[in-house]
This record gives sequence, C-alpha cells and structure tokens, in this order.
Amino acid sequence: MTISYTYPPGGALLAGGTGSIGQGVVEGLGRAGVPVLFTYLGAEGRNSEAKAAALVAELGAKGFRVRARRMDMRNPDEIEAALDEVEAWTGRVHSVITTAGASPRFAKTVDYTPEQIDDFFANDALAYFRLFRSSVQRMRKSGGGSIACTTTVDVGRLALYNGASGMSKGAVEAMMRHIAAEEAAANIRANYVRIGWVGDGTYADHQDWLQSPSDGEPQTQSEMLASIGRSHMLNTPMQRPGSLREAGDMFAFLASDQASYLTGQCIRMDGGEDL
Repeated sequence: MTISYTYPPGGALLAGGTGSIGQGVVEGLGRAGVPVLFTYLGAEGRNSEAKAAALVAELGAKGFRVRARRMDMRNPDEIEAALDEVEAWTGRVHSVITTAGASPRFAKTVDYTPEQIDDFFANDALAYFRLFRSSVQRMRKSGGGSIACTTTVDVGRLALYNGASGMSKGAVEAMMRHIAAEEAAANIRANYVRIGWVGDGTYADHQDWLQSPSDGEPQTQSEMLASIGRSHMLNTPMQRPGSLREAGDMFAFLASDQASYLTGQCIRMDGGEDL
C-alpha cells in the first residue's frame, strides 16, 4: 500500500516561485495535486515574468493546476489581491508559503550601517510578516491552514560575513514560533525550513570556492560569497547540495493533512550541516 498526501479543499499561495527553491516547491505542490498560485517580484534584470510564464506552461502541460502573478511582499494591497485570486479560483487558501527573501550584502556584522540593516529587515523579515499577517487573518475565518517558509542554515551554524541574513531570518523563526503557539486554537500551523544549499546536486560549478584568498581575509563581495560557500561545502556531511525535488517534497508534506500535528517546528534541510 502506497502512502499519498491529502489536502484540505482550496489551494496554495507561494511567494517567490521563480527562484531556484521556489521552482522546486511549485512543482512539488503541483505533483501533489495542489492548485498553486505562485508570485514573483519582477525586479529589474531578473527576467522573472518570462520565467514565470515558462514555468506555468511547462507545469500546465503536465496537467498541474498552476498560475502566476506579480506580487511585492512589501505591499499589503498586492498580498491581499493574490490571496483574493486564490480564494476566487479554488474556494479558500489552505496553505501559504514563501521561499522569497531579500538579497543580502555581505560584511562583518558591525561593519553594516544601521541604515543597511534597517533596509534589509524591511525587505526581508518585515515582508514575511506582512504576508503571514494577512494570511493568518484569513485562515482564522476559513477554518485554519498551514503557513511555512524558508529561513537559513546560517541562523544555527554561522557562516562569517552573512550576519544580516542570519539576524533577519532569526527574527522570522521567532515570529513563526509565536504564530504556531498563538494560532493553534484556530487550526493554523506554522513551520519553517532552515535550508542549506539547494542546487543541481553537485558542487562541480564552485570548486574554485574551495581555494582560500591568497591575501588572507576576503575583501570583496564575491570573495565573501566564496567564503560562505566554502564554509557550507566543507561542513555538509552529505557533501552535496539538496535538490529542487527534495525541497518541493518537503513543502508539499508540510502543507498536507499528514503534517496536521506538526507546528512551530524548525526542519533542518541542510545535509547534516547544522548537527
């Protein structure tokens, strides 16, 4: 007898569906039979609209029920409009997920300016808050649901020069635990995935990152990124990135009825890096 996931009536909203992890989650939900509306920011130079259209066409050809629209998580009106679309299309929103997030600038923690940290939190942790605030308020009226998001392995096992991301996602994790405790009576679950490197299954394209800078401490953004990548590569026992399929399967499970007793949890999807 096979195990299969089941879901409440309705559909899912996924913020950040054109990113690498997001694409895996869209496909994972689609494979599970969940109607999913995914969103993209449409930032200049990212080609997000074309990527979204291609993903809808690809997954639609497989019979998946998938839609896409532009949404900025910093804009409450756009969040409400996306939730409205899911409700009009499927009847209710049973799951809200975000794999989106602001791109960090790398630095030693006290070398950031207060203005840089303020801007990053506004575009990252506060954007998560806006999305989940609107979602929970609707789920209270519709019988509950599931919210889930990615955070980062750098909250638990620190990679130097990535403090802005760690601080912001640490705030997100605290928010999720509070929501889990406060909204359990409304049948709303909240979980987060402290995710590590997700890619094509190998480190082959980044072997150069294993070479330490010849002049000691990294100075440029690219050198700091290489230092962060090297830290992950050397400290992941499984010695490979996670796959998009694995990320998609994880979030499909968290949205399912089979995860109905799972809330307030940190799932460490990192190949053992945070042991």
